[in-house]
Amino acid sequence: MLAVSDTIITPPSKVRSRKANGSSLFLGRVDARSVEGRRQKELEADLLADLGGNATSLQKHRVHVMAGLMVRQELLVASQARGEDSGDELVRVCNLLNRERLLLGLRESLASEAKTASPSIDWVGLLGGSDGSAG
Repeated sequence: MLAVSDTIITPPSKVRSRKANGSSLFLGRVDARSVEGRRQKELEADLLADLGGNATSLQKHRVHVMAGLMVRQELLVASQARGEDSGDELVRVCNLLNRERLLLGLRESLASEAKTASPSIDWVGLLGGSDGSAG
């Protein structure tokens, strides 16, 4: 028999999953305490900081995907350093990573920064001052 009560319990206005509220990195049964899981969480925090902290849900999803690709890239580079063959998977992961970076609007890669910051060959100006005199 049901008990009669004068109070009505209302559910919270927003019922969110563990994935949505940030307490879980993955939907499936993945142990986020593993080395790879911890690394992915670190990368996600760094990428969200690069975005300025106020990311939309789509940006958070892209950050999650991008961090996963970065972990995979690190694992592939480590396997190559051990002398193992990764085939063309590393190239595909790098291409996907670059595409995600562009979609997120993150700054250019370090390679393009190096091209724009070309070294100065004006040694006299660097040593002597702005007027070009060496001493």
